[in-house]
Amino acid sequence: MPDKHASAPLSDDHRPDLEKLEKRNSSNGSQMSNMIASSVSNLIAGKIAQLESERDTLVAHRDTLLEAKKKQTVDPDELQAKLDNTIARITPICEILKILRKQRHQLEQDIAEAQEMKSNTRLHENESAHSIVSRLMQSPDKEPTLSLSDEVEFRRDVLARYAAITREGAMVYCHLSGWNLPNKIREVPLVPMSLAGRELAFLFGSDEMPPMDARNGISLHFTIQSALDAGVIAIVPEISGSECKWKCVLVDRSKENEIALEKVFLSTDGLGQPLRIPEREYKLKKGNRVVFRWKDLDNQELVFHTEARPAHRYLFFRFIMTYMQAKKGGHTDFTSAVENTPDFWASSGPYLDRATLKEFVRNISGLELPPSLMKNTFTDKDCAFHPEAEDVAATLSIQIKDAHAERMRDYDKPDKSDEDEEDSDDRDADAESSDDELDYWPDS
Repeated sequence: MPDKHASAPLSDDHRPDLEKLEKRNSSNGSQMSNMIASSVSNLIAGKIAQLESERDTLVAHRDTLLEAKKKQTVDPDELQAKLDNTIARITPICEILKILRKQRHQLEQDIAEAQEMKSNTRLHENESAHSIVSRLMQSPDKEPTLSLSDEVEFRRDVLARYAAITREGAMVYCHLSGWNLPNKIREVPLVPMSLAGRELAFLFGSDEMPPMDARNGISLHFTIQSALDAGVIAIVPEISGSECKWKCVLVDRSKENEIALEKVFLSTDGLGQPLRIPEREYKLKKGNRVVFRWKDLDNQELVFHTEARPAHRYLFFRFIMTYMQAKKGGHTDFTSAVENTPDFWASSGPYLDRATLKEFVRNISGLELPPSLMKNTFTDKDCAFHPEAEDVAATLSIQIKDAHAERMRDYDKPDKSDEDEEDSDDRDADAESSDDELDYWPDS
């Protein structure tokens, strides 16, 4: 329960509700000792009621802080620190609630069996029940990660969907920087694989979210993938006539002149067959090398070799992540453009459940999405807000934070295998590429 004295001043409208929640929270806490002597089912029901009270109190406190943030009545840095602390307390409670509800029947059996084994005294019964619940609360269940074979299958499906690999796999395609050697290209899941599950399905308004859906993938050079994960760039839609195209936008303008990647110019696939080369690659070609700076990729269209595209809903979800990163990073040129353009996301939706998305964004960043991004959400009677929506959002926020932390550990760290192979790769590519081969292609 939040410290009253450490909180931002509460408005009169919110104070009665918060006090009522705090009293209910205190009442449920005291009732827990009485529940111990009751049935196993009542024990778990009491724990759920206690956690729900704590969650409701913290959510009310968070909303009050968000209101104060809008009105700018408190020092922004101090307020943000309190908001971050409150959010950090909400998410694990919601995760525990999810586990208790999901595994309630199994828990009841485990506790009952433990009590039978230690039935000599009532004290032992109580200790065994609390022990099992405590162990569960300390070890939240994790969604299983994909196996290596699953990752290989996902890579194969993505490359096949976009015709992004040559015969014999000699060259692989990046939608922004063109063809390259296979060890330089990654098949990037737009929605992290670790988010697959019931919570993600609820956010997207479906019964199931296949974790290995090729429409969730895109093929990018590994440095471009790192930039996308770090919020340096974004992928946004652009309507051209009746066609929806996708382009890269530079979010962090401070990186304009930094080198994004450097590669050997490749015009054949290693077997002597000509490759389709984006025109921009010719413009950046110097000798047999191509150097991309981030400003060269800004506002550049992603080029696909088939009619297939990533699912718009996955691209929209990824953009929401980038927007939150941009707000945290203070990239106001980008965020102002998003907030002040009524139809910024030109691709038609709706894609995500509105209530769950709002809770998700609040829990992960303490932010409110602008109206320009809420247009692509839905509120359906079958997917509308219900008591579990906050729990779903909290679970998703934990998963996305874990996924982001894992990716950011690798950001700005050179890929040693790539560095070790760079010289030999370049020598091989030099042999495959010459100026005479440019006769296959239009002049730049």
